[in-house]
Amino acid sequence: MSSRTPTKKKLSIAMVVDTYDTNTGGIVSTKRFTEGLRKAGHKVIVLSTGKKEKDKVVLKEFYPPLAKNIMKKMKMVFAKPEEEKLKEVFSKVDLVHVQLPFSLGIKAITLARKMKLPVVSSFHVQAENI
Repeated sequence: MSSRTPTKKKLSIAMVVDTYDTNTGGIVSTKRFTEGLRKAGHKVIVLSTGKKEKDKVVLKEFYPPLAKNIMKKMKMVFAKPEEEKLKEVFSKVDLVHVQLPFSLGIKAITLARKMKLPVVSSFHVQAENI
């Protein structure tokens, strides 16, 4: 049995998610998680598409060919994995949290590993989204 006590260190976290400005289920969940981390005293920097806001780095958006109409109906957009922006944010954080397993998330994980940063990931999907 370990006598290790949990640390109370406040972390700086990069929250990597393609879409952040909608109110769909997965995004609402991500926003709640982000706000909960902030309320606990952690600094969270969101990397996503959409509007500029405090502690958010805006990435360019894109739609794959033939998917734009359906993605817009679902209020979903992909973010371009802009490596320089990712590197800049990752150089200031303790941990990278990847929310979606698409090109942005894959690039974020690859870069975080090269930078020796811990990575956690989650994914929220509903059957009608597939």
